[in-house]
Amino acid sequence: MAEENTCPVPTGALLIIGGAEAKEDASKKDGNASSIGMEVLSCFMQLLDSEQPIIEVITSASSDDPVDSFNNYEKSFKELGAYVVNHIHHDNRNDIVFADIEARLKSTHGVFLTGGDQLKLTSVYGGTDLLLLLKER
Repeated sequence: MAEENTCPVPTGALLIIGGAEAKEDASKKDGNASSIGMEVLSCFMQLLDSEQPIIEVITSASSDDPVDSFNNYEKSFKELGAYVVNHIHHDNRNDIVFADIEARLKSTHGVFLTGGDQLKLTSVYGGTDLLLLLKER
């Protein structure tokens, strides 16, 4: 007899990307106004389907300075029309205070995980209430 699947069935969209997405508008780099930049981030924004999108950016996997990484994403998302961009960063499981971020995660339109050490993401978030909530979304 088959086992029942106890994993939550998400209702939202999942956009998986490779690394090195352009976080700057290409037209600002080369002066060509017809150049299209930030295609991946723009696609993410379109999936949010909100007039005033709220985004949570998780930088925990980043090997770069997490504050600097967040600031770059915040600037890019705001340029694309984000209403609010919040930052979540944990270096280890003990740093997580789920009660502090639960309401934000429940009300956000999108969660963007920056690139970096994917193994770190699993070791920090695997089996946590934060991950369970993301799976439910």
